Amino acid sequence: MKKTTIIASLLTIIMLGTVIADETTSTNLIKNGSFEDVDSAGIPKKGTWFRSWYVHGGGDAGKQLKDKWSSKAVTITIEDKTPAGKRFALFYTPKAINADRADSKKGMPMISNGFGANIAVPVNDKATKYQLSFMLRGKTAKIPGLNRFVVVVNFKGSSDKVYKCKSTGKAIIKHLKMTDSWKQEKVSIAIPPKTSFVSLYLKLYGCGEAMIDDVKLQAAE
Repeated sequence: MKKTTIIASLLTIIMLGTVIADETTSTNLIKNGSFEDVDSAGIPKKGTWFRSWYVHGGGDAGKQLKDKWSSKAVTITIEDKTPAGKRFALFYTPKAINADRADSKKGMPMISNGFGANIAVPVNDKATKYQLSFMLRGKTAKIPGLNRFVVVVNFKGSSDKVYKCKSTGKAIIKHLKMTDSWKQEKVSIAIPPKTSFVSLYLKLYGCGEAMIDDVKLQAAE
């Protein structure tokens, strides 16, 4: 075998080894990120994702709006062609809800529909860089108010129980545009010192439909 061929072969092995190492060491901290672990109704297993259907403000009228439309706003997983696995998450809020808002001309109060998750992360004394990634597709309704897919990330610490934690840093809020085709979205996240949990919300604000799949939170390389 020629010397150049041997060198080329060794370089290929080294490169492949590097790729394999990257895949195995960058652990996904999100449980059930592909929404495969669900009950018979398509609801994600307890301890992974939870429903987050919310009316932002509006007092008693806002509470009535939330209760009335809770069963009509869809927050579920379904089985179909997906980027990863057999299932994906679907959020659907019908635009008919706008007629019941206190101010339908301005689309207020705001409404949001999606999944949330409390994710345990390694506690560090300094800020650490992570990358959130997921597949997204969908379409928003053409009605007044905010109609957009939104990523919300909160940071919590001081306890190993998420409900006892306090905020460790300013929330990250990122608005994303959706398309008819699956598209991978990436969000860089700097987790503040002393953070033990990241509270992640992937939500459709306003009306329309959104689909997500293959959600990952990994240490940045």
